[in-house]
Amino acid sequence: MLPAIATACVAILGLLIWRGQLVSRQVCTFGAALTGSSLLLVALLLPAHSLGTPVCDAFGGPFLLLIAGGGGSLMIVAGVAAWQPELGARVAAAAVTGLILLAAFFKLFPGCLASPYAMVDPLVASLWLDQVAETMSFHTMLQLEPQKIPGFMIDQIVKPQWTIAKQDAAASCRTVSSLAPLAALARGRVMAPIDLGPAILAATEHSVFAAPYHRNNLAMLHVMLAAPAMAQQLLSDRRVDYIVMCAGGSDQIEFAKLAPDGLAARLSRGEIPDFLEPLDLEPSGKLVAWRVRQTQAAR
Repeated sequence: MLPAIATACVAILGLLIWRGQLVSRQVCTFGAALTGSSLLLVALLLPAHSLGTPVCDAFGGPFLLLIAGGGGSLMIVAGVAAWQPELGARVAAAAVTGLILLAAFFKLFPGCLASPYAMVDPLVASLWLDQVAETMSFHTMLQLEPQKIPGFMIDQIVKPQWTIAKQDAAASCRTVSSLAPLAALARGRVMAPIDLGPAILAATEHSVFAAPYHRNNLAMLHVMLAAPAMAQQLLSDRRVDYIVMCAGGSDQIEFAKLAPDGLAARLSRGEIPDFLEPLDLEPSGKLVAWRVRQTQAAR
């Protein structure tokens, strides 16, 4: 959202500097609409006490400052253009307002100078975010998923040169139909890999602990990587009812690499601890699930 708005504002500012008084009224109207709409969104969506929080990856104080400040800057420059027709006056006004806006932003929210996902836990980044095509650099995507680069006829031209591990959604249990058997289970709280979360929510009445969003996925990872005794405690503390995995999925492979003796790795080897009860969901065995046996204390 912010890059698109910034691009539009820069283009309109350039037009204003070039055309001056001829477009000052229209630019002033645009700036007022931009500032007013952003303030209205804040009033409708955000509590006032949250505006100082450095939320750099969603609409919040930093975005409000840049968007409303950008609209205000356009109004100021448009006013200068209407009052002083000289090109130098417009350039000076644009430079001063832009510098003030950027200085305020850097002063109040210095953490936002890093990547929007810089605050994502390294574990979440390595197991999930780094594998998302939209967040990959061009070089990384060219190596891992060249077929997703538009304009490149990769499959026809250079496909034999790459070894690409392709798993379609159905094979990796990410479709609604693949996870529909879970709907037969009593409603509960499901601990499952990140990419299974949305389809579980769509196909069942269950709740999930993880989904492909860059926040709040650590609980699932901690359980999957923990030794059985610790995993049992974590499951009890979070009142988890079921564990669900895709047999042979990439998640299991990564979990086994990071924690060979962790819960997920043991489950992939068929080592089922006493506090889990295997569930028979569907004949293929691709989707596997266990019911968490609750202790008397947890009940």
